[in-house]
Amino acid sequence: MTDRQRHRSEWLRQFSARRDDGNLQVWGISEWFNEPVELDTIDRRLPEQLQAHLKYDVDQVVWDAGRSELAYHSDLPGTTTFGDRDPSTPLHQLFTKHRPFEYYKNWCQAHDKCAIMRLCMNRWYGGEDKFAKAHPDFAERAPNGEVDKSRMCYAIPGLRQERREILLELHRKGADVLILDFCRQPPILKYHPTLVEGWQKESGTDPREIVSYDIRDYLDWFRYRANFLTEFMRELRAGLLEQEAELGRPCCLIPRIPDSSPILTIAAGIDVETWLREDLADATMLSPLVWSEVDMGSHPEYHVEVCHRYGKACIGGIGTLALLGGSSSDSGPTAPPWKQFAFYLRAFRQHQAGVDAMSIYQTDGIYTREELAEFVRPFNDAAACERLAVAGIEQAPEELPRRFGFAPGLDCHSTAWGYPPSGRFYYLGPVGSERL
Repeated sequence: MTDRQRHRSEWLRQFSARRDDGNLQVWGISEWFNEPVELDTIDRRLPEQLQAHLKYDVDQVVWDAGRSELAYHSDLPGTTTFGDRDPSTPLHQLFTKHRPFEYYKNWCQAHDKCAIMRLCMNRWYGGEDKFAKAHPDFAERAPNGEVDKSRMCYAIPGLRQERREILLELHRKGADVLILDFCRQPPILKYHPTLVEGWQKESGTDPREIVSYDIRDYLDWFRYRANFLTEFMRELRAGLLEQEAELGRPCCLIPRIPDSSPILTIAAGIDVETWLREDLADATMLSPLVWSEVDMGSHPEYHVEVCHRYGKACIGGIGTLALLGGSSSDSGPTAPPWKQFAFYLRAFRQHQAGVDAMSIYQTDGIYTREELAEFVRPFNDAAACERLAVAGIEQAPEELPRRFGFAPGLDCHSTAWGYPPSGRFYYLGPVGSERL
C-alpha cells in the first residue's frame, strides 16, 4: 500500500466510524441552488443552508459542482457555468457575488469538515451548453437510433477527457473528496455508433439484434459497454495520482451508484467490482434508484459485501422527494405512521446490510425546515428506524397502497409505482427507445 493509499484508507476509516452514541455518521447531499433563489435571499442563502446542516449535527456536507452546467467558477475553456446565465436572474447574481464553492470550502475549513464535491457524470440538458453544442455527435443513441441528448457516450475519449479535467480542477481548487454521481443517469452507456461498431468488430454480432427477455443474454454486451466507463475511472485515478504528488494533497474518489442488483449494475455501465479491486474507487455511496423494470428492488447487501471484500466503505442513501413535494408527499411528518414507515424501513434495511455511513439526498430543502429535519434525524439510528418502521406497519390498513410501501425514500429520478416518471423505465425485449 502506498502512502497515498494509506492516507485515503485512514481518512475513510475516520469518516465512516460511528459517532460516540453508536449511530452512523450522516452525509447531507446539498443542491444549494435547488430551492428557488429570490433576489432578497441572495446574501443569506449559503450561510443559512450550511448552518442548518450544522444545527442538525450533519457530519459531512456534500456540495454540488454541477452537471453539464457547472455550479462553480471553472477556469477550463469551453465550460458552461451558472455565470453564463442571464445576469438579471437571482441565481446568476448569487453565483457571481458569493462564489459558492469558495464559500463552502472556507466554511468547511472553519468547521473542520472535508470539502466534498459532487459532479453528475452523465446528465445533459438537450445539448444547450457549450460543450454539447461543440460536440453534437457525442450524444448517446437508443437501440432504435433515436438521439438521446440527455447523455453523452463514454466510449468517446473527448467526453472522458471533459469530465476528467473538471474533476481534476475541483481537486486543484481544494476538494478533498470527489463524489462521481453515476445516478445521473443510468444506463450510462447505450447504443452510440462508436459502441455498436466496436462490438460488431469484436464479436461479429449486432447488439441491436438481441431480442430476449432474459438479461443474461445481454451480459457480454453490457460488459463490453462497461469497460469504457472503467477506462474512464483508470484515467481519472492516474491523473489524480500525478496531481496528488504535485500538490501533496490526496483526494478520495467515491462513485454514487444505484443500489441495483449485480447484473443490473453492469447493465448500467458500472463494473463496481473491478473499480474496487483495482483501487479506482475508495468507497461507494448508494442511492435507491429504480430505473429498470428488470429489477425494481434494492440490493444494499450486495453492495456492502463487495465494498467490504476489498476493504472499502459503503455509504447508504435515502432520497427525500416524497418529503419535498413528490407524488407521495403525504407520507411525510404530518402523515399517520403507516404512511411514514417506508422511509424508516428502507433505512433499517441498509443498517442491517452493514452500511458504514448514511447519506441523505437534497438536504438543501430538508434541514432548513424543522419538521423535515426532525423527520430524517432517525435515519442514522438502526434501533430507531426499526421501531418506527414496525410501528407504522402495525397501523397500516390491511390493503396497503403499493406506493406507500415502495416510493418513499427512493431517488427522485426513480420510475416506480405511484412515483412521477422523471426518468425513463428501461426494459428488455424488442428494440425501442428505452430498451436496455
